[in-house]
Amino acid sequence: MRGTFQKGWILFLVLGMLAAAGMPVFGESATQEKRVYTLDEVYRMALARSEQVGISEEDLSLARLTRKKAFSVLVPELSAYGTHTRYLLNESFADLFSGAEGEGFSGGFASPESSTTWGLQLSQNFTLNGKELIALKITKDTIEKSEYDLFAAKEEFLFGVAAAYFDVLKTEKTFDIACLLYTSDAADEEDSVDL
Repeated sequence: MRGTFQKGWILFLVLGMLAAAGMPVFGESATQEKRVYTLDEVYRMALARSEQVGISEEDLSLARLTRKKAFSVLVPELSAYGTHTRYLLNESFADLFSGAEGEGFSGGFASPESSTTWGLQLSQNFTLNGKELIALKITKDTIEKSEYDLFAAKEEFLFGVAAAYFDVLKTEKTFDIACLLYTSDAADEEDSVDL
């Protein structure tokens, strides 16, 4: 039942594309110029408009993005840090501890005018069971599966398009034969009436 419905839907799709493109379909005037489409042209038009093939292509794109996400966990993290401090007062230790000049410590060290610290840190986190590598392998398998699914979706769809295309050609040829038979029958009737 599903195959018959799908074949009918694809036939309707091909007829609709041919009619939209300007090719005369059944019942239209034969005086209009016919545009004959090759099977390759119909394939290209059908693939461009196929929702199922588009969904399969999006699934493949999503699988590739998931692989990038899984790979990003394996990239080490580089971070930089730094501080700079500038001191406004330049006092000696004697000034700090004595309270009054000259008492307590004599001389001493002066504080620096500024200090700077900086550094780089490179870090990489791994789990003991290799979860990151397992996830990367799974995404590779998912991409391969999505590629096969896309190929299968295109093949199934193109098979249906080809069947509908040849059904249209067969129906058109049958229609032409019927028109020829009708005109020859009409001519025979005119000849018999003239007698």
